[in-house]
Amino acid sequence: MAKRVVVIAHCLLNYHAKILNSGVKNEAGKMIIPQLLERGYGIIQSPCPEFTHGGLKRWGQCRSQYNNPFFISHCHRLAGDIINQLEEYRRCGYAVGPVLGINGSPSCGIDFCFDGEWGGKIDNTGQTNNKRVDQLVCVRQPGVFMEVLRQGAIKRKIDLVYIGIDENKPEKSLETILSSIE
Repeated sequence: MAKRVVVIAHCLLNYHAKILNSGVKNEAGKMIIPQLLERGYGIIQSPCPEFTHGGLKRWGQCRSQYNNPFFISHCHRLAGDIINQLEEYRRCGYAVGPVLGINGSPSCGIDFCFDGEWGGKIDNTGQTNNKRVDQLVCVRQPGVFMEVLRQGAIKRKIDLVYIGIDENKPEKSLETILSSIE
């Protein structure tokens, strides 16, 4: 049996934590989780920083909205618990990692996330100061939570591999994970 634990984004195991009525089917989680368990890997499910900060009825936000001192402080608290777990596993002879995040997520993206000039008041026509979702752009940055987790792990000298899951290509994501852990 493998003495290894992986860290997974909360929604890979519990897709109900995504924005209410998001329509996500969790195909990636259905493919990835059984493969990890079958290989004897322990799973640390990270808390969802967006859910624990804004609840289920939150609006979708972009990276720059979450990249503020209040949300970053929230992420430090959540990441600290994960890092403590990783340190304890490592102290007891376990290999730790990889960390599996959700690419595109403003919190849990690994390779990229979405950002833009977003925010403001919703007017009586349903517009937000003429901002539209299609104005968001993909930026080659991790999500805020993953950035905080990475910085915390580095400070504690915990070397981790980070893998971004593409929810639109779960087979390819699974292939990447398996090649990383075997």
